[in-house]
Amino acid sequence: MLRVVFFGMDLRILDELRRCPVHIVGVYLPPAPFQLLPKLPVFLRYLIKVFARKRDQTTLVYMALSRIIFEHHLPVMPGTRVNTPPFINTFKKFAPDLGVVANFGHVMGSDLISVPTYGLINYHPSLLPRYRGPTPLGHILLNNETVGGATWHQVAPDVDSGDILVQKEFPISDRDTIKDLDRKSVQLATAALCPLIQQIAQHKITPIPQDESQASYFSKLTQQQKAQLDVIGKLN
Repeated sequence: MLRVVFFGMDLRILDELRRCPVHIVGVYLPPAPFQLLPKLPVFLRYLIKVFARKRDQTTLVYMALSRIIFEHHLPVMPGTRVNTPPFINTFKKFAPDLGVVANFGHVMGSDLISVPTYGLINYHPSLLPRYRGPTPLGHILLNNETVGGATWHQVAPDVDSGDILVQKEFPISDRDTIKDLDRKSVQLATAALCPLIQQIAQHKITPIPQDESQASYFSKLTQQQKAQLDVIGKLN
C-alpha cells in the first residue's frame, strides 16, 4: 500500500481516502489560531458553532475533521509552514509515497512537492485549465456556465497548473447554487480518488499537460460578486 499524507480541510475527501487501499501516515491542517481537540463538552461545542457562524466557518471544518482524525488514530503533522526547511525535513521522515491535497489554500513549493515518490495530487472543483483559483464555483455561476466538473491534477508550484490526471464533468441546472455545485463536484472527485491512486501505484496513469491557451484564473469572490449571487439565490 502507498504511504499517503493528506493536506487540507475537506473532510469528505479525507473520509474517502480512508477507504482507499493506502496507509495514511500523516494529516496536515493549515495553521489556525486554535487547537484541534478530540472531544468537547456539548455546551462548548454549541458555543463554538455559534461563534463560527458569525466569524469563521473554518472552525466548524476543523471540528468535523478532528472527529475523523481522532476516531481513526490518524497522526497529525506539526502545524508549521509547509515550505520551510523544518517542515520539509519532518515530511521526509514520514517517507511518503504520495500526497493528497483538498481545500488547502496555500501554494506548495517545488522542494515540498518533490518529497513524495509520486508527488502530490490536488482536487480542484472545476474543469481545468479553466477557472483556476481559490473560489471557482461562484465565478462559474456568475458566468452562466452550463457544465461544471472535478479535476484531480498533479501539484505544481504555479497554482492549479499541474498535469491533469482525471477529470469528470456534470451539467449545471438553472437552479444550482454554490452548494449544489460543490456537492456534485465532490461526488465525482471522491468516486475517482481510489481508482486514481491504484493507477498511480501501478504506473498506469498518463498525465495530460494543461492547455495554457485555455487557462483562466479567478480570485476570491468580492463582496459585490457575493451580493450578485445572493440576489439571484445562488450564494448558498
